Amino acid sequence: MCARSNACTGNWPNFPVSAPQPTPTGSAMPTELPASLRRLAAELDALGGTLPDHPPENAPDFRGTDFELGRELGRGGMGIVYLARQISLARPVAVKILLPVFSRSETFRARFADESRLVARLHHPGIVDVYAAGSCGRDCYFAMEYVEGATVRDHVFKTLEDVASLGICAAEALAYAHGCGILHRDIKPANILINAEGHVKIGDFGLACFAGHAADAAGTRAYMAPELLRGENASVQTDVYALGATLREEARPLLELHPNADFTAILSKATHPDPARRYRNMSDLADELDRWLRHEPLEARPAGPIVWPCGRGGIHPRR
Repeated sequence: MCARSNACTGNWPNFPVSAPQPTPTGSAMPTELPASLRRLAAELDALGGTLPDHPPENAPDFRGTDFELGRELGRGGMGIVYLARQISLARPVAVKILLPVFSRSETFRARFADESRLVARLHHPGIVDVYAAGSCGRDCYFAMEYVEGATVRDHVFKTLEDVASLGICAAEALAYAHGCGILHRDIKPANILINAEGHVKIGDFGLACFAGHAADAAGTRAYMAPELLRGENASVQTDVYALGATLREEARPLLELHPNADFTAILSKATHPDPARRYRNMSDLADELDRWLRHEPLEARPAGPIVWPCGRGGIHPRR
């Protein structure tokens, strides 16, 4: 949880979060149960409580593992995510199965095994937990904490303060990961989640931190630092750029209606083409956003119009 922002404590001002799924008919639960336990029971009930007779159509055969696949939750440039049940603990989890182009490369599989162990050591309220990583046949997979809610991509922010609060929460979680020696490399709205209580969680650490191919995923280039596009190595500053680009996208409609030079300056500094002129690290970016919320002097100063992505083929300045 962010110490400096109520955004990470479930108190998002004017910020919608997904309502818990209703309990299936005939499965009413005692009202004295905590909401979190009622949601957990609802998910287990939705999965049938016991192993389904048949796996989802076209899903990999996971028999013999600790995970029973349920419905598909989504798919992206690297894999498909399923709601699943961890058999040994009878809890809902999210299982991401990598596409064959990744999991069937022997080089990739070796690196996957080494680095997934590092990712599993990340334990922070703002990071989706990785419970397990392994292979089933020739398929590599991650089993992760199931976050009930939605991604930032699916939300509409009503105020710049909400965007700033999101930035603080995400930056502090990423600062923790960087302190553990792990980069994300694929920060974007689709990889930042808001759970049903309004808590911010960074997802896909278990993939992006080592998957160089993630840069080619559809829609990701809009958040990539220029030096990555030139083939240079990822760094703390490339994650800073990606988070800045994410905040820029969420703030854009608000800034077009109500320009704010100070907030624009923060975004411009975070996404500066020269990594040496960006914030040095995530803690500096979080501190700057906190100063903006407190109406204190900023490290950044307005230095011209902010540059917005224009589709995927060019850029144009905000008017």
